[in-house]
Amino acid sequence: MPKFLQKHLPVTTLIKKINNGEKIDELMGKANKLLDHSVVIHVVTNDLDNAYQLFEVLNDRGKDLAIGDYLRSSSLELISSNDTAVDRVSEIWDEILSEDLADKFLKDYLSSYKGKLKKSNVHKQFRQEFWSDSKDQRVSNVVTRVENINKMRKIHTSLLKAEWPFKSSNAVKSWHRLRLEKLLIELRHKHCIPLLLMLYENVDDLTFYNTIDVLEKFIFRYMRIGGSRANRITKIYNSTIKNVRNGEQFDLDKFKQGLKNLLIKHSSDDIFEVKLKELEYNTSNISTIRYLLTMLSYYKNSYDSGDRDSDLKPDISIIHNVDSGDIEHIYANSHNYDGKLNENRNKIGNLTFWATSDNRSQKEAKFNVKKVVYINSPVNITKSIAEYSQWTIDEFKYRNNYLIDMSKEIFKL
Repeated sequence: MPKFLQKHLPVTTLIKKINNGEKIDELMGKANKLLDHSVVIHVVTNDLDNAYQLFEVLNDRGKDLAIGDYLRSSSLELISSNDTAVDRVSEIWDEILSEDLADKFLKDYLSSYKGKLKKSNVHKQFRQEFWSDSKDQRVSNVVTRVENINKMRKIHTSLLKAEWPFKSSNAVKSWHRLRLEKLLIELRHKHCIPLLLMLYENVDDLTFYNTIDVLEKFIFRYMRIGGSRANRITKIYNSTIKNVRNGEQFDLDKFKQGLKNLLIKHSSDDIFEVKLKELEYNTSNISTIRYLLTMLSYYKNSYDSGDRDSDLKPDISIIHNVDSGDIEHIYANSHNYDGKLNENRNKIGNLTFWATSDNRSQKEAKFNVKKVVYINSPVNITKSIAEYSQWTIDEFKYRNNYLIDMSKEIFKL
């Protein structure tokens, strides 16, 4: 409807270089079109909740409902006796509702306190959570709450952009902050945003990162490789949110155990191994392959050290930007034909990636020529290929199993 109105606004006719009679005819035509496309419903009610519930029913077209205007009016109504508070809250709501995704944020904000939301009557759930104070506390609490909503709106915007929400610290390096982008953008998992909003208000930045680290590895294994849906994870998010908001301290080990139980049931080591053996490079899963190869390179040194009693530690001395690099096939199409290698050329064991600084001019060359290029690569899993004296189906099988075994160690909880 807004686009239709914009198209038929009178101003477009009034500025035309035509005579007044033609302008009147055109304006009348536009007025008739507006009337033909409009329906006016007049409903009288003394109950604002009933009015909003009717609005929800009439406006429900599978899109986010505009709850911001209701929350603004209901909060202002509660503090109407205090002009200073009304001015302050009104100004803040103007800022909040100026965002294109204001309603999305308000639902995520409420979810970060309640966990699971009912689909209808979101305004009632919001009011019950935040506007139910006694009258003598109402003004200060409404102002404080709306100020908090606005503060968290900015954090929500940062999270949607995968920007680290905390100020920089020595404990969380650039590589660690990048994990948020991997989780939200590369792995496309934004179901966790209400959980992250809750954590931002209740934990320090190091605990926040450690949670992101757990989630990133879990989501890749459980959803991206395992193909499971998010509904079971969301239940864990919701219960965690409710527990912390009810006064419990966030327990990362308890949270991790809940996710680990899902892995045991739906993505065990055996299942994960089978899925990785089936994984092949193609145009639809380039991002999955790039992500996996990058993680393998980061954790290779720690894995090779043989210490399995503690979690593997990534080598963060170099941050790989795989988007600007190329996936490398060790056995390529231009090589002397090898039927067995050709059958497996798109599997993990035959793949690595070039760093942006690598000389990729030899990517189609034979193995003994490419070895010279591999050895100078800053990418751990690429550099190590030069240790092989030749590249046959036996070397492929060994490396394929090696990378899969490493993956099981990296992506365990």
